[in-house]
Amino acid sequence: ASAFAKALTELSEDDVDEVRRALREFVHRLEGGQRSRAKSRGVRAVDLRRTMQLSKRTGGVPLKLAMRSRKREKPRLFVVCDVSDSVRRVSLFLLEISYLAREISAATRTFAFVSEVAETTDLFRERTSRQAIAEIHQGRVVPLSHNSNYGRAFDTFLERFGASLDRHTTLVILGDGRTNYAADGSSALA
Repeated sequence: ASAFAKALTELSEDDVDEVRRALREFVHRLEGGQRSRAKSRGVRAVDLRRTMQLSKRTGGVPLKLAMRSRKREKPRLFVVCDVSDSVRRVSLFLLEISYLAREISAATRTFAFVSEVAETTDLFRERTSRQAIAEIHQGRVVPLSHNSNYGRAFDTFLERFGASLDRHTTLVILGDGRTNYAADGSSALA
């Protein structure tokens, strides 16, 4: 049976590799789609300075308009991933998505949380996905012995990293949403 027909908890190493390959292909498709959307988006502005420079060759008559090339902003992506025990098996998949998100944009920053939050961007940059995910699951990044506390994690995230968020940043939060009767963090998200 295909890895995609099994529950995440039943995946073998070969199945996980199959899922990784599919995720990588998906990320490459997203990247390609982004380029084509940017090309078809449309109207470019006239570059007046270059048009005037070009018209000097023809005695001041602009025969050809020089167009400005649009600077396409690379997307800034922040991926915040719950790595608590309740999502331990699924977090493998979620962390793999976080790891692959770097291929969409070098400006991608990744974070792991349970009740504490820590940035994993450098860890993902310096190690393979398997090594990075193993370190996270061994509790070397954030303590895994606590219950998920979205409120505390989101408040800490906002305090430490909120200044880096702007209107060009996409924030993706991956997790099961179990707050364990603690604050849900909706005020920090707002």
